[in-house]
Amino acid sequence: MESSDNNIKKINSKISLRTILTKMNGQLKLISINDPGQNNASLIRSVKTVSVRIAAFLFLLLATGFFTSCNELEEEIQWDIETAPEMLVVESVITNELKNQSVKLTLSRPYFDRAKPAAVSGAIMKLTEGTNVYSLIESSENPGVYISEVEFRGEPLKTYALKINLPEKVNGLLEYSAISTMPEGIDLDSAGFYIFKMPEFNLGEAEDGEEVDSTILGVYFFGNEPESDDNFYINKVFRNDIPLQKSSKEYLIYPDDNRNGEYSYMNAFICNIAEGDKITFQVLSIEKGFYKFLEGVINSEQSGGMGSISGPPANAVGNIQDGKGLGYFTAAYISEITGFAMDKR
Repeated sequence: MESSDNNIKKINSKISLRTILTKMNGQLKLISINDPGQNNASLIRSVKTVSVRIAAFLFLLLATGFFTSCNELEEEIQWDIETAPEMLVVESVITNELKNQSVKLTLSRPYFDRAKPAAVSGAIMKLTEGTNVYSLIESSENPGVYISEVEFRGEPLKTYALKINLPEKVNGLLEYSAISTMPEGIDLDSAGFYIFKMPEFNLGEAEDGEEVDSTILGVYFFGNEPESDDNFYINKVFRNDIPLQKSSKEYLIYPDDNRNGEYSYMNAFICNIAEGDKITFQVLSIEKGFYKFLEGVINSEQSGGMGSISGPPANAVGNIQDGKGLGYFTAAYISEITGFAMDKR
């Protein structure tokens, strides 16, 4: 295995930085940077460039009179929100990890209803792959969470079918189903985790009690990518076993259809990291449909879209019973590697 410094030199000559997660006003947002061959110094310049462009855009809006006074916009607004039917929400990711796989069932909530989603209990559930049939039993500790009776690991290129029988109808249905095929994935064989200084520019004031980010975590990771044309990924990062992304709305997702079969990669995350922190990095290889679903969830959050507090927004199209249910059932290939952060400031 090459040393970390050699890996950095190697990757700088060929890497294309895909995305940076930035934290603005307490919400993680996705900024795409597509210039190939970016090294650590250009990473900092790119973040500064994004900030300058945002400021220039706001100045242009002001100069053209886009913003009008509050009085000119003031009028009575009548909210006409149609009451949506109660729908089944399914959340499940079958992985290649040897474990008891799980499925979570809840009910959707109306707009602006901040109550905790109601769990759906008493369902009969089976998961099949070829001639293999797995029964899932509801957890006694977590109502609405169904766990496979035996441990098993999903396999790439195998198709998994979920069938749910409810004790009473939801949205007019007693039975729900979904299918997913696990893609091939990257097997990580090494990674480096490096701390860089955050550029000095204003990302907005942090919310009360919110920690101000002062560092960038550069993750250099190595592993052979599948040769297939359609590759889609989620990156997850854990600091001292605590996830940096709190929900799917904060996941780093990206397609990688132009780098088939390559070996070296880099992504960067804006977060507070200290030297010696334990960093766990995961790459999930996912289906195109699940990628589009997450893209809809993230885009809705960044555009301020309104939706049920308990379910995905309307433009996040799932695969549950041809759209009669919400959420997503998917199979994903996970590769994970752990190391310790090194300070490069």
